[in-house]
Amino acid sequence: MLAEFLARRQRLIEALVAQGLNRPASSEQEVQTVVALTDFAVHRSLLHAGLPTEQAAAQITDVLVPWLRRTARSRKEAAHAD
Repeated sequence: MLAEFLARRQRLIEALVAQGLNRPASSEQEVQTVVALTDFAVHRSLLHAGLPTEQAAAQITDVLVPWLRRTARSRKEAAHAD
């Protein structure tokens, strides 16, 4: 029962992230990367490293946003190359 709940929760998180990315062509890798980097365990790890919550959130954002922009740019370039 717990395993089913956790699996359903994970699917809902993934669906929410995919919708939040608002990219029809979002890859599974993009969704899984965003899910992983926004997981509470990452936040907790940054807190244990001494960062306050606001700075931990900023660090995660500083990693995610440029990466997502690069993946979008790469996808556009690949689409134009076809």
